[in-house]
Amino acid sequence: MFEIDPYGTEIDTEMMSTTSLTNGINPSSHAERPVTRGSLSSQISLEDERERIHLEKLCVNGYIEYSNRGKQNTIKVDEQTGQFIAAGAAAIVSSGLFHPLDCLRIRWQVAPRSDPSVSRGLFSFGSRIMKKEGLIEGLWRPGLGANVTGMSTAAALRFGYYETIRDYMSSSSDVHSPNEWKQGSHMLLAGLLCGAFGYAATTPFHLLKTMIQAEKGVVGPNGLYLCGPRAGKEVYMTRALNGAWLLAKEEGILRLWRGSVPLAARGAFFTSGQMFGTLTF
Repeated sequence: MFEIDPYGTEIDTEMMSTTSLTNGINPSSHAERPVTRGSLSSQISLEDERERIHLEKLCVNGYIEYSNRGKQNTIKVDEQTGQFIAAGAAAIVSSGLFHPLDCLRIRWQVAPRSDPSVSRGLFSFGSRIMKKEGLIEGLWRPGLGANVTGMSTAAALRFGYYETIRDYMSSSSDVHSPNEWKQGSHMLLAGLLCGAFGYAATTPFHLLKTMIQAEKGVVGPNGLYLCGPRAGKEVYMTRALNGAWLLAKEEGILRLWRGSVPLAARGAFFTSGQMFGTLTF
């Protein structure tokens, strides 16, 4: 057993040299090793323990900042990257979880009035879909990939760039009072810009999602739809990648951005109100 003193005050010149600090030692990623009553643990080597003592002494005496003491496998992410990740992850969960409701909305809106279940109301319409097609195939699967991708990307762009744009406008203004540093006008304008950009950039995903859901229906043995808006017609679009290729081939790549103006406007006003209301009150 080797007695150790991790907080000893004596430091030799080798510890104080820059070369010894960077010679194979990364203090920021060095986690504290297990120690029991001042003695070396049987699970670690003498060399590892000496390295830990070396870093501890440098930290105690002020030569380095040992910010990872007592922590293991800590991953540090800058604030903006964290906002991108958090917003995108939250949107993936929410859009994926409630996707059947969105699909039901689209199918209900485009359903022909000749469909008997339409005249009996939304609940009857949804029940018929789940009975004939199933919850997964009828409401969850159609457009899921495009919806999750579009919503998560839009959320990451909106929330990731919002504070950067807002703070830039605040720092560039003539307002110097600390209480007025973040003005409401800056928050509203930053929300408008981020919302418009986020939804305009992801327009193709929202378009493909809607088209896939709108034409969904029961397909007969002959490959033709038995019900729905395309009853009696062949299947046109079933997957996002296939749909993007078809639209770009038939009408050009800009066809994927049809409807981007109203979508961007909706996203702009939605994000502006959301950011202003959430961060003000």
